Amino acid sequence: MSLFDWFANRRKSQPNPQQAPEREIADGLWSKCEECGALAYTKDLRANHMVCSECFHHMRVNSNERIEQLVDENTWRGMGEQLHPTNPLNFTDRKSYSDRLQ
Repeated sequence: MSLFDWFANRRKSQPNPQQAPEREIADGLWSKCEECGALAYTKDLRANHMVCSECFHHMRVNSNERIEQLVDENTWRGMGEQLHPTNPLNFTDRKSYSDRLQ
């Protein structure tokens, strides 16, 4: 075996650092700004009240998140969460009102 063969065999046996296994990134860990496309760590974005630190775009938030931003912790209690819409006027149309609600 020549010196060249010895080096060639040695290279084959060593792992290539550029071929490192890809790690999976958990869903929801990063958020992308809809306006400028910047990536932000979701935890930092929530701490900044869902405002992009690059372009100051205000992201959409649901009602519970908005209430958490506005009200002190443990000072607000939701009421009527079990309420559902009804049809007291017996509204009629091509499609029934109860079907439209679903």
